[in-house]
Parts: sequence; C-alpha cells; structure tokens
Amino acid sequence: MQVGDIPRITWTTIGFASTDRVTITTYMPSNPYLNIKTITSSVLATQGYYDWSITKYNLPSTSYPVSLRVKIESPSKNISTSSASDFTVNGPPAS
Repeated sequence: MQVGDIPRITWTTIGFASTDRVTITTYMPSNPYLNIKTITSSVLATQGYYDWSITKYNLPSTSYPVSLRVKIESPSKNISTSSASDFTVNGPPAS
C-alpha cells in the first residue's frame, strides 16, 4: 500500500442499528497511544465498509515505510476492534 491508494476497510454489521456510527483511526503498533489519526468518525456502522483515501494527513507518521494498524470503534455500542496484524504504507509514488 502507498499514499494515494484507496483500500477498503470492512467490518461485521451484526448487532448495529441503522443510526449507529463508527469511528476509524490508524496508529503505529510500536506506540499505540501516540499520534493516533482519525480516518473518519461519521460512517454508518451498518454500511460495513469504508474506502480510505490514504494521504499523508491521515497517517501518524510520514517516515516511510510506516507500519500501522486500524481501529474501528462504535461509541454507542461500546465496541472496538483493531486489525489483527500490521500493514505497511509506503510514501507516494515518485513523480
């Protein structure tokens, strides 16, 4: 993956009401409490996916390559989960 890509983030929609929303954040697993970046906070939970446009502004670091995880939370349901493994984002393609 690299800056400029648009990967799809997916989750299970079982148990969500039509008005529930999810917040999606990204963080570096080496320091999960520092530089957390919000990808979105307004997606309907029942949608089950979000197409993330990766930019340098929604990454916790621009020291490429950067190892990341994604966290999905639903505050109204008190539910949260993180990606099971790390993934790497590389810098933007050379011009």
